[in-house]
Amino acid sequence: MLLSNPLAPDPRVEAEAEALVEEGHRVTVLAWGRGAKGEERLRGFRVVRVGPPAGYGGMEVVLKIPLFYAAALPVALRMRYDVVHAHDLDTAPLGLALSLLRGVPLIYDAHESYPDMVAPLVPPSIHRALEKLDALVARRAWAVITVGNRLAKRFARLGARRVVVVGNWKARKGDVRRERKGRFRIAYVGVLTPDRHVEDLIRAFCGDDRFEIIVGGYKGKEREIRELCSSCDNCRFLGRVPGDEVYGIFRDADAVFYSLDPSVPNNYYSAPNSLFLALAAGRPLLCLDHGEVGEIVKGYRCGEVFPSNDPAEIRKAALRLMERHDIAECVERAYAEFNWERAREKLLALYGSIPPPKR
Repeated sequence: MLLSNPLAPDPRVEAEAEALVEEGHRVTVLAWGRGAKGEERLRGFRVVRVGPPAGYGGMEVVLKIPLFYAAALPVALRMRYDVVHAHDLDTAPLGLALSLLRGVPLIYDAHESYPDMVAPLVPPSIHRALEKLDALVARRAWAVITVGNRLAKRFARLGARRVVVVGNWKARKGDVRRERKGRFRIAYVGVLTPDRHVEDLIRAFCGDDRFEIIVGGYKGKEREIRELCSSCDNCRFLGRVPGDEVYGIFRDADAVFYSLDPSVPNNYYSAPNSLFLALAAGRPLLCLDHGEVGEIVKGYRCGEVFPSNDPAEIRKAALRLMERHDIAECVERAYAEFNWERAREKLLALYGSIPPPKR
């Protein structure tokens, strides 16, 4: 597997690697350490980190990723493998080169519409070049794995031969039944960038004792959101939350909030971790009616959507959700479709269909 971050952590990549190891495959993740170097064993698979120090800004990545390729290529050529599994477009050129050099299949694992995701960060010429590269890799790959149906249709239009949806679906942990006592608790955990509209969530319920708002996160507007929470008696700010604690926060809530900015092209495809973690925790979503997340919530009725990020609209959706007597049943129906066991089966079925290597 090729990865452009240090795997510290990357839940999707780790879950896929662990599932493959459990099935009897040997997995090595060759990762851009962004400054970290060396090897380790992690739940049965090997992680090798190489490459120059780097942040995550658009142009810095563009300028330094050739140095990651230069460091990773000789390491990869000393390894023995039957499949190259490239995570996202930023590792795809290296994956394609190794696939051709070794004569092994390339699996392109597209977590996003990468050109749309980086469009605000790079010049238009680079965006156009990435769109062409995305189409080239999709056509050359033995298979494309992606996270949702909208992205799957996009790659089919680009000419991919096989497209398989392996969603960011989550596993349930124990009993998720909850009897609401007192205030209706709404939780948000994630980045606090302006496009997440967390301030609008707080403003929608600040001072209303029927509701309790729990906010965890970092970056972006963290200081402003911390101050806004401190001015509302029914709002609690947690700061940055470790990844393994998010599930428990969602399980202890009555609903999970998720919003985004419809003007960002990549958000059309959004099927976020928050949705599937909420379903695994047995909780409905309160979300903007946009992207694949809005489509799923409406289709399965596993929450309520609001038409805009106006606090008044968020409030109306929450009041509707409070009155729903069928919500637990709808959440269970959605979870039966979107759970990690089903995603794991799809991943393993794809790998099981790869022709045996020619030695």
